[in-house]
Amino acid sequence: MGVTKIMSKENELLLAQSTNGNVYTTPEVIRFISQLASKEVEGVGDLTSKLVDLFASKSKHVSVEAHEDLLRVEVSISVFHGYKAIDVARKVQFAISEALKINFELEDVHVDVVIKELIIPPSFGEE
Repeated sequence: MGVTKIMSKENELLLAQSTNGNVYTTPEVIRFISQLASKEVEGVGDLTSKLVDLFASKSKHVSVEAHEDLLRVEVSISVFHGYKAIDVARKVQFAISEALKINFELEDVHVDVVIKELIIPPSFGEE
């Protein structure tokens, strides 16, 4: 099941319809789940300097757009030196897709990953 439409007035995403009513969520919830899922992937560095940033409603590291039946998520990540960046990015794509599928039964999710930086530990190069 995909996102069936985006409500422009309150920017809510319609997830399900039934005779009992509708189920909506917000882009902020999608961002939060996406950010949590990306942090679970080995090799992903810390995108936020403060724990409070993780819970901020408007993350600058994750953007969400909905068009008809397609949900598009873009996430920026940092990758630790020593990990193959492309593999980490693919794992992030999978983790976000699965998290949204499990939580909201979303099938049509497009996840773009932007590798913003490579994190080199302070001890790198020391003998």
